[in-house]
Amino acid sequence: MITPLITPFERTGKGNLNIVEKAAKLLINEQIKYGAGTLFVFGYAGGCTRQLTASQRQIHLRNIVKHVSGKVPVIAGVSDDNINISADLAGQAEKVGADAIVLLLNHGEATYEKKVEAVVKSTNNIPIFLYNNPHVGQKNNLTPEELKYLIVRYPKRITGLKESSGDENIFRSFINLQQSLPAMQKFSLFMGEATKIHWIIQNQYKFGFTLPGVVPVECNIPERIPLYKSLLKGQNPTGIEYLSIPKVIEYLVDQEKIDQATLDFWNATD
Repeated sequence: MITPLITPFERTGKGNLNIVEKAAKLLINEQIKYGAGTLFVFGYAGGCTRQLTASQRQIHLRNIVKHVSGKVPVIAGVSDDNINISADLAGQAEKVGADAIVLLLNHGEATYEKKVEAVVKSTNNIPIFLYNNPHVGQKNNLTPEELKYLIVRYPKRITGLKESSGDENIFRSFINLQQSLPAMQKFSLFMGEATKIHWIIQNQYKFGFTLPGVVPVECNIPERIPLYKSLLKGQNPTGIEYLSIPKVIEYLVDQEKIDQATLDFWNATD
């Protein structure tokens, strides 16, 4: 279970939005209590495409890594319109002790190859997961050929893909790519589209594929985590609703776990 954490906000007296570290820590405590396997900071659900400053992201990530203190892995989204900021965020994530970084491929004008190259050069050994999600402005889906080129070029760095296109044929094409890689090449393929989790779990043995994990935004509601863990074990639990990001935020606001400002932040124009 990988939870793409919602970033909680509050509005200051001047009308600015600040990240609420106390609320974030309480949410994380519940995530760990209910069995989240990995925490994903600053993914799409966490606001990586919104107007966050690099400083905000660096400080918040550092605080989360310190708070988690190795209980579960913490992975950090490092995407930004500016390729240099992405590279700097990647270097900072490695410096503060994140376990991996995630690069969403939809930002700016640079090619996918240039984006990955900049992030690799700014870091040393931290694993890099790519994130294919054409629903958030990506010009084109990452292709298996493009991904294979990057894996071959950076065999010890590109170690996984979060695939969120929602297209079954595209996901299967990445399964085929994974199966064609040398056995020594460690590469994990994660389902990032919640509505397709049932489909891949039902078909993974048919495809000769073992799903290592899923990344549903609904698991920001910690009580839902055991349901998804049961689903991964081949059971068919009731109560999984595949909520949208705003609906998840609304639920957390109603439960008074985060402030209404979080929903305002999400709904604001990019």
